[in-house]
Amino acid sequence: MTPRPATGAHQVNHGFFPALGDFVARFRWLVLAAWIVFVGVSIVGARQVKGELVSGGINVPGSESSRGATLLADEFERRPAQTAAAIFTSNRFKVTDQQYRDGVEKALKKVQDVDGVGRVLSFYSTGLKRLVSEDEHTTYAVINLDGDEEEAKAKIPDIRDALRDDLSNDLDEAFVIGFPAVSYDITAGSAEDLHHAELYSLPLTIFLLLLVFGTVVGAGLPVMLGAAAVVTALGALYLVALRTETSIFAMNTASMIGLGLGIDFSLLMVSRFREELAKGMTAHRATVRTVQTAGKSIVFSGLTVMLGLSVMLLYDLTLVRSIALGMLLVAGLAVLGAVTLLPALLCLFGRQVNSFNLIPGRKVGGTPQVGTGRWHAWSMLVMDHPWLFLFLALALLIGMS
Repeated sequence: MTPRPATGAHQVNHGFFPALGDFVARFRWLVLAAWIVFVGVSIVGARQVKGELVSGGINVPGSESSRGATLLADEFERRPAQTAAAIFTSNRFKVTDQQYRDGVEKALKKVQDVDGVGRVLSFYSTGLKRLVSEDEHTTYAVINLDGDEEEAKAKIPDIRDALRDDLSNDLDEAFVIGFPAVSYDITAGSAEDLHHAELYSLPLTIFLLLLVFGTVVGAGLPVMLGAAAVVTALGALYLVALRTETSIFAMNTASMIGLGLGIDFSLLMVSRFREELAKGMTAHRATVRTVQTAGKSIVFSGLTVMLGLSVMLLYDLTLVRSIALGMLLVAGLAVLGAVTLLPALLCLFGRQVNSFNLIPGRKVGGTPQVGTGRWHAWSMLVMDHPWLFLFLALALLIGMS
């Protein structure tokens, strides 16, 4: 009589990944508690990271444009990053009319009182005709700001409030332009776009996850993994931003990539876990096998992605380096979560991962049908004709380049 394979918690294979899976399964509550603490601490940094990120980072140190900017600043005291401009327009009056002048000077006096504003140069204080439009209905004033680029950017809301509060009825419009204003708007716009993307995409993502996983528990795991990866990555990004210049786009890329990786990794892990449960394994043993197989694939896949992104860290351009850093952090933490947090949750839920089936008539977590289905047929076709599909893929990539 052939002995039945053991499916208990203690029958594990040797090697790093089986040992890791066994450790996570044995100490699942400890692993979960460690992640809760990790995420909780990271939330503190994640909530402050936006204030430490910069919106510039597009200048290449040592380039001709960078040397030219340095020369203008040293020799002519021209510092675009610390200079804004207030534009005034009136359809009824010209700049030479007293009503126009009174409105501009009143607004600029209020601007001058803003903390951090240096000299304010206007047509009325300098007499320079180049500060006036050809039709004489528009003029602008140059506003010099104290501090560095980030400190100048932070003054833009106060300057705009000052112009808005004291805009004369004789003036139709007044607004602020210049590098600090653009920099501020990029930062605010990036945060707002990220908020809108999460607001609209998350419900759709959850709906699709429910369709793919079929159960509430199965669909919730990718969201948990993605959220944990994003929050911890933003917390780590905050620590990096305290020590080196980091672009605001690092936050956006980390947030976008994190949820995607959470879904990708969870698909592999949950599907494999369900297959092992369907073979009659215990939750502990199924967790070990899941980490040993799907977890191993995720680790090496993630490391490949991270090695590719690490090349971008060598670029001497803050924008590119920051984007790579954001993706690197969230990819690494998503991989870590996929082989620790996710297996711990799977082991805790056990067969409950197939509970709360939302699709009537669809069997979830049944015995896998090996050798059937369209995807199996497609994979067999590719393996039967590898060279053909290699050349087709290369031709497609070359055609798209």
